[in-house]
Amino acid sequence: MSWPHSCPTPGPTLASRGYGGSYRVFVGFDFFDSLEKSNPQQLERAMRGCLRAVARRLAAQSFKYEIPLRISLPDLREILREFLADSSGGLRPLVVATALMRIFGEGFSLFSRVESQGINEADAASGAPGDIMCHAEDGKILLAIEVKDRELTLTDTDASIRKSRQSGDSLSNLLFAAPRIRQHDRESIETSIQSAWATGLNIYHVDIVDFATHGLVLLDESWRPKFLREIGRELDTRSDPVHRRSWNEILKNFAI
Repeated sequence: MSWPHSCPTPGPTLASRGYGGSYRVFVGFDFFDSLEKSNPQQLERAMRGCLRAVARRLAAQSFKYEIPLRISLPDLREILREFLADSSGGLRPLVVATALMRIFGEGFSLFSRVESQGINEADAASGAPGDIMCHAEDGKILLAIEVKDRELTLTDTDASIRKSRQSGDSLSNLLFAAPRIRQHDRESIETSIQSAWATGLNIYHVDIVDFATHGLVLLDESWRPKFLREIGRELDTRSDPVHRRSWNEILKNFAI
C-alpha cells in the first residue's frame, strides 16, 4: 500500500480485533493502536499528518476547469485535436462524442436522452448496438454511435452491422466516429454500407472533430463553452485523474 507523504508507515499487521475509536475504523492498523498506548500526543500528530496528506491528494485530483466565456471554432478545433492526440484506449474520443451528442440533442432538440457505455463494457454482452445510444422520448434508439480512436476497418463495420441487427432495437441509423477509414478496406466498407442501406440501416462515418466544428456552426456560439463544460462533466464521471488533468491543462494553456 502506498502511503501519502507525511503519513507514518504502519506496521505490517492489520488489527483483527474490534475497535471503538473512529481513527481505528479509518486506518485499522496495529501501528496506531500501539502508538495510542505509548504516546497519545504523537498519535494525534500522526493522524493530523495523515489527514492533511489525504486532503492534499484529494485536492490534486479535483479540477475546476477554466472554461472560456467565448471561443472561436478554430480554437475549439485546436483544443479537441490536442486532447485527442494522446492515446487513451478509446476513452477520450468516447467522452468527446458523448458530450457532443448531448449538446446536439439539446441544442437541436434531437434526443431526449443520450447514454454511453463504459470504456471496458462489451457491447455484445450488454446488448447495446453501439458505444453511444441516442434515444427519443418514447425510449426508441434514434442513433447508435461506434467510437474508434483508430482507423475504421471492414471488420469493425461488419461487426457493428451484426450487433445492430442482434440488439432487438429497430435501429435505422448507425454512425461511426473514427478519424479515418483504412484505405485498403474502403471499397469493401462502401459495399457493406450499401448492402446495409438496402435492408433499412443507414450507416455514416465522421471524424469527431470535424463533426463537432461543422455541427456547432449551426448553433449559437454560447453552445461552444457548454460543449467544453460537458466534456469536463463526462470526464469527471468516468475517468482517472490523468485524462482530467490533461483536459484541465489544455484549457489552462488556452486561457493564457
